[in-house]
Amino acid sequence: PLEFVRQQKMIRAAELLATTNMRIKEIVYNCKFANMMDFSRAFKRYSGMSPRDYRKKHSSGTL
Repeated sequence: PLEFVRQQKMIRAAELLATTNMRIKEIVYNCKFANMMDFSRAFKRYSGMSPRDYRKKHSSGTL
């Protein structure tokens, strides 16, 4: 169950990065991560790239 929760948080964060112009620190708060560093590390493990790079690659171009 804990791994499921982590995965859901990552899915939500990835969705927000790709589809909104929310600041990364807002996404950290919205997805209930302890802090920016924990989020960045976890997101890199999940996606293979930093949150910033993920946003650049996956944004719809309307940000």
